[in-house]
Amino acid sequence: MLVGFCYYYYYYIDYYIVIITIICCAQMIAIKVSKRLTNKPRQPVQLAADIVERALATGGENYLETRQHRLSWWQLSLLDVYSLLTLTATAMVGLAALLLKMAFGH
Repeated sequence: MLVGFCYYYYYYIDYYIVIITIICCAQMIAIKVSKRLTNKPRQPVQLAADIVERALATGGENYLETRQHRLSWWQLSLLDVYSLLTLTATAMVGLAALLLKMAFGH
């Protein structure tokens, strides 16, 4: 019984070590690739030219616009947010007045 337990114990330990080794190697490879990709000697002018060329090639698709272009005027000026805050504040003041009226009985 003890021999069987030790066999299974070492069997799982070996797989555990192999899995940990694979994960660590994958992390090391990912770090090396990340360093290579982020270490590109590109000038800002070249990057801007690539962006402009991409915009011209795609014909100015919707993904090039900001979200502000897709909002209506009342959403852009935050009228919906201000109206919700005003409504909530009014409801809270009314509830507080009602509770005070009930508490003091006037």
